[in-house]
Amino acid sequence: MADRDPIKLQKAEHLEEVVVPDAEKTADALRKSRRTKVLLALVAAKLAIGGGWYMLHDSGSVSTDNAYVAADSAQVTPLVSAAVTDVAVVNTQVVRKGQVLLRLDDSDARLSLAKAEAEYFKARRQFSQTAANSGSLAAQINAREADVGQAQAQLASAKASLDKARIDLGRRSELASSGPYPAKS
Repeated sequence: MADRDPIKLQKAEHLEEVVVPDAEKTADALRKSRRTKVLLALVAAKLAIGGGWYMLHDSGSVSTDNAYVAADSAQVTPLVSAAVTDVAVVNTQVVRKGQVLLRLDDSDARLSLAKAEAEYFKARRQFSQTAANSGSLAAQINAREADVGQAQAQLASAKASLDKARIDLGRRSELASSGPYPAKS
């Protein structure tokens, strides 16, 4: 601009026509480049914040679909087979010793208990009847033993009477043959 004469410029004799590119296109291009830069800066900021969050909070935990847990786990096996009526815990919940995990249908067990009680009372009744019959039979045996004892006493008495009668017969026979009385002729 220094090579141009300011006086000539004032007179505008030598004006050159300056071609200005389309102003709207230029403004649009400028807005688009600013918008792209802002969006790239937002994406970069979001990535930086996400990376920082991961480094600070999630770096201690590992996630996978095929892994082993370094914790105590146990298989739960019931002692009886029955239908499950209620589950008191959810998957991966921490449980303590003695905590109820699930409830089983106990209707079959109750029926079995009632049947066993009925059989028990039937057996007790049969035992009582047998014991009563046994007591009656024992009394009859004792009575028969007393009868046997009485019969043995009667036998001994009869034997003693028989012995006495033989002795008496033997003495009378002797007396009769030698006798105090003379034999009649």
